[in-house]
Amino acid sequence: MFRASWSGYLRLSLITIPVRLFNAISSVDKIALNQLHKGCNSRLKQKMICPDHGEVDREQIVKGYEYENDNYVVIEDSDLKAIWLETTKIIELVSFAMASQLDPIFLDAPYYVSPHGPVAEEGFRVLREAMRELDRVAIGRDVLSGREHIVALGAIYG
Repeated sequence: MFRASWSGYLRLSLITIPVRLFNAISSVDKIALNQLHKGCNSRLKQKMICPDHGEVDREQIVKGYEYENDNYVVIEDSDLKAIWLETTKIIELVSFAMASQLDPIFLDAPYYVSPHGPVAEEGFRVLREAMRELDRVAIGRDVLSGREHIVALGAIYG
């Protein structure tokens, strides 16, 4: 059985449908390699090095944005928290477009979407069949990990 990578809701105006997302591409078979010290096979660790002062402890590290070559503005954690978007677990569908208008070059990570539970099946089926008959994709947005993402939802043909 496949395990959902996300569960939440599809919202179209006043209609809300519980859904689950499944990764369309699995990374289960991906092999991760580590860097080891030749001879003793101990895993290597990276150190943070300042070109002026040498090795830097983690508590001396701040975040910054480079606004021109070698010039930075320091961004405090409080600044990042102030702009952090709350995860809503809702994919808000805001418009529809012809499927042919969606260039695949703009697609990032593919997922399968399914209704979550028997109550959601009818509403999900109505939305899917309407998009299929009209050859449309739904365009929406969601907030995940503090960032807004644009979502394209299409019906699979076959």
